[in-house]
Order: sequence, then C-alpha cells, then structure tokens
Amino acid sequence: MLKQRGWTDKNYSTLKKMIAEYRLENFNSKWEKNYVVSDWDNTTIIFDIEEAVFMYQLLNLKYNMKLEEFLYVVKKDIDVKPEELDKINSIVDEIGEDYKYILEELKIKTLEEVKESCVYESFVVKMVYIYVEVATEMSYKMQCYRILYLFYNMSEDEVRVLSREAIDYWMNESIGRIEFKTVLRNGETLEFTHRVGIRNVPEKIELFSELRKNNIDVYICTSSSQIVIEEFAIGNYGYGFSSGEIFGLNLLKGEEERFLAEVDEREIAIILEGKAEILKKLERHYKKPPLLYIGDSDGDYYALTYSGLKFGLIINRDGGDLIFNLKKEVTMENYRGETKYLLQGRDEKNAKFINSENSINI
Repeated sequence: MLKQRGWTDKNYSTLKKMIAEYRLENFNSKWEKNYVVSDWDNTTIIFDIEEAVFMYQLLNLKYNMKLEEFLYVVKKDIDVKPEELDKINSIVDEIGEDYKYILEELKIKTLEEVKESCVYESFVVKMVYIYVEVATEMSYKMQCYRILYLFYNMSEDEVRVLSREAIDYWMNESIGRIEFKTVLRNGETLEFTHRVGIRNVPEKIELFSELRKNNIDVYICTSSSQIVIEEFAIGNYGYGFSSGEIFGLNLLKGEEERFLAEVDEREIAIILEGKAEILKKLERHYKKPPLLYIGDSDGDYYALTYSGLKFGLIINRDGGDLIFNLKKEVTMENYRGETKYLLQGRDEKNAKFINSENSINI
C-alpha cells in the first residue's frame, strides 16, 4: 500500500484513488493496461543527474578528446545573445589554453597532482560557468544538447561506467552549493555558486512499485541522456525500471561506435513538444492516453497539457513561465475552474518531499 511520507494530503489521496480506479487484475495483453509517465531530473530524483555527471566528469577530467576535438565540442552550438558572444568566445579560448596545459601536465603528473594547480581550478570554474550559468541563457534545446557533447569519442560502455561512478559519488556527498571564483585574463572576476548532490525520492520509488503491483505501467520521458538515466533507473537504486521503459536523448555514433557531438533526431527529439510526441507514440500502443504525467519545468509543459491526460503532478520548483501558468490553476486564490493539476513541494536542503504545495529551496 502506498505510504503518505512527504506527499501532500491531496496528492496522496488522489494517487491512491487513481490506482484503485484504474488498476487491472485480468488482461490478455500488456497494451490493455493503463500507464503513467514521469520526467526524471528534479522530478523522480532530487536535482539533476545530467549536471551531476557533467560535474563528476569535469572534476576528474574524464574526457576522451584531443585539444582540437575538445575545442570543437565546447564551441559547438553556443547559442547566446550577439552582445554576449565576444565574452563567451574569450572564455572558451581560455578554456582551450587551460585544457592544453592540463593535457601536457597529465603526461608527467598524476590526476591528483594536476588538481592542485591553479590552472585546473580556473579551468573547472570556467567550464561550470559556460555549461551551467551561461546555459540558462541559451535555448532549451541547446541547454539539453550541449552538455551531452562532452561524451564525444567515448563508447556507450564508457559513458555508462562514468554515469554509475557519478551517481555513487554524488549520492554520498552533501547536498549544498559550491562557490566558484576565478579571475579571467582580462581582469574580470567570475564568481557564482552551483548546487550539487543528488538523492533518491522514496515517494517516487514507492509510487512506481505500487503502480506496477496494480498492473499500471510506468515510463520515464526525459530530455537527458537515455543511457545516463538508464543507469540510474534500471540500476541498483530502487526504481525498478526495465529496458524499453526509458525515453531520452541519444547521441549519434561514428567510427568504432564512439559518440559524436550530434544528437540523434532521426525519430523523436525529446525536447518540449517532443515529450508530447512520446506520449502520442505510447497512446498508439495502449489505445488511450496516460493516466498521469509528472514533471517539474517548462520542458514538461507539452506533456502536462497532453490531450486526454487525467492528472498532471508538478514538482513545485522554479520551472519557468510555461509551467507557471499550470501551477497558477492550482494556487490562484478563488480559482473557480476544475483543474487536473497537483502541486508537490520539497525541502531541497534535506532532500525530501514535504506535505506542502510549496518548496523550501537552498
């Protein structure tokens, strides 16, 4: 039986009623069942596994690129306002110089020795700035795509191992913010903080388990790397997914089956409207829309507004203008209409859901 834990009273009651109403005991085909779809980052886990892998890869210099390849990847698809481009290009040039120095140092020093250098520290700050801070100014598509390009020239197995290492590392690190600061060659100071750490969400693990017990299928639809999410969702972390139940982004492969800096868009590009396209694909098999979609940000807007969806559960964090309009239906004082949307709050500092529609942010 589903436990309440940190679910709000309304969400807990609604989910229990939904399971009781749409459970299935006898069926001849999988496609007779009902199903639920959920986002992953900041929805099924606390915080973002894609950013966690990025940070782990960066801190440990786990790249498989020569200098020219690295510069190609970092520069590829930079999507900022024209007035910002000169500054960004200048920082990218510095990143290239730092990476060149680091590659030479790694020939004669250990990784731990390289980590003690000022160049390494500056390199890390500038990379986080470009891929996390500046990324928020780019199109949503490029926010999702560019971070994957850093897997360039790696094999699928290498990325899967990297993902598991990153998950295990950040699951055992404290949740919080790291301060980053460096001085650029032109004298300008880059200074900011970045949130780190990831955690399981017991409520989501139990919900998925209860759904499956009642023969309601569960899928993940994400704008992150499919294989990264598979290592978390199918791995030994409690979520219980199987192969074929995760829809995410994939990079194209080149020679020797190594990744290119190119997202595979030959089928469905799972960005914004692409998430609704995944629901449409599932509906063709099940002959009905999903019961529930769970998301947290603008990236989930088109899935949350999918035709025929009975419930939309929104993890209430700063998710953008599109999803704000859906949350407004729940929170607007004296709202007169019926809404299928539910809000769930979380406590970021303690990495858990709370019995509130509002969240406590770090």
